[in-house]
Amino acid sequence: MRELVNRFQRLRKKAGLAPTDEVHIRYRVVSDPDGVGFGALVAARQDMFVAALCDRVEEVGGGLDGGKPILEEEQSVGNAFIVLQLGKL
Repeated sequence: MRELVNRFQRLRKKAGLAPTDEVHIRYRVVSDPDGVGFGALVAARQDMFVAALCDRVEEVGGGLDGGKPILEEEQSVGNAFIVLQLGKL
């Protein structure tokens, strides 16, 4: 999960956001061929995400929603593919 924190931090930097800029932090699992249960792992580590990113990481079902994203990127984590999204508050 530290790798996911790092990827969200790099996404914030790529978007030109300051660490103090408030955004929604979201992800969507595109594929999880190994059946890792990505959502359960993220839910179990919310305290770590809040401490590192100053916000909860939310799973978004179906299509990513919540308005126009600031930046969205598909990433691979092991054999899984996820979409990371930073959204406007």
